[in-house]
Amino acid sequence: MLSQQVICEMFNYDPATGLLTWRAPASNRAAIGGEAGWFQKPGYRYVGIAGKKFLVHRVIWLYVTGKWPAAQIDHRDTNRINNRWNNLREATHSQNEMNKGMRGGLRRNKAGVKGVYYDARRNKWAAEIRAAGVRHHLGRFPTKAAAAMAHKKAAQELHGLYARH
Repeated sequence: MLSQQVICEMFNYDPATGLLTWRAPASNRAAIGGEAGWFQKPGYRYVGIAGKKFLVHRVIWLYVTGKWPAAQIDHRDTNRINNRWNNLREATHSQNEMNKGMRGGLRRNKAGVKGVYYDARRNKWAAEIRAAGVRHHLGRFPTKAAAAMAHKKAAQELHGLYARH
């Protein structure tokens, strides 16, 4: 397993920019001072260490805290390449899911608001939210704004710091 000492010997990390750069490159393809790693689907940056690939944000966590993350690392702003220290936080899988935007974007969510959809049979806007694996129906509302407000309130109550509107 990797240690903080090994990581600190190989890399430099700037918490203000989020860049992990090579201090001692592991191969001749990398240059001292060059940004470490490569992009791979689904948009995360990876780095190769001792023949294995690691997510850069997890390596950064070890670099700063001295501990390998127990669960997942959440990007507060949901930008997978923003590895600034103030944008990273440890999270359970459930908490990381709470901090996601709309599923499928506007292709799947025609309302354009997370957790809100139009119920054509009842001619009303509806809101729902998932928490701890359970879907909660929040009600039907006369306007999209009212449904969005209900979702926002429920997200703050159920998701706390991980609420994403």
